[in-house]
Amino acid sequence: METDTQDQDSEGLIMGWFVARLRAWRSRLPAKIEVYRDSKGEWRWRLKATNGKIVADSGEGYINKQDCLDILAKIVKGVKVEGFDVA
Repeated sequence: METDTQDQDSEGLIMGWFVARLRAWRSRLPAKIEVYRDSKGEWRWRLKATNGKIVADSGEGYINKQDCLDILAKIVKGVKVEGFDVA
């Protein structure tokens, strides 16, 4: 069970880092979060800056769109969304 705790701790650190980066980007540039299907038919998300560059992505595909949306919601929970457009 210790491994589960370590995995949860790692996941929490990654989400915390990502949320901090989103907050920093929010103050500097508007961005758009896109949810899309990849070439394998899996669902992914990406954060695009106004210049079209991808500044963050899901890193893995999800078979169910709702799973993709759920993890994205966990990541951005607590982040104000001014300057962001979720597509």
